[in-house]
Amino acid sequence: MDRKEQVSKNIELAGAFLDHLLEHPSELEEAPHTANIVLLTEEDEKLTDANMQMARRLARKCPNCGNPLQKISDETDEPPDRTTGVLLREVCS
Repeated sequence: MDRKEQVSKNIELAGAFLDHLLEHPSELEEAPHTANIVLLTEEDEKLTDANMQMARRLARKCPNCGNPLQKISDETDEPPDRTTGVLLREVCS
């Protein structure tokens, strides 16, 4: 998937996400204000893979202190599969 196609599909996916949030605003309240949201879709495996690759590159360090991010949940030590999101927290306070 080239960059232009990824951007175009993500714009469409972001619109659907925003529509969902307008109908269910309380769902956004559950996320920390510093959260980065990665949009994944079961309908487009290539887009999901591309977005997960981008998220892994971008979410390696805390934006405040530069330390590596840590998983909030210790349910499993296995890396997430491509359709599973992982909530990370900043290391600094």
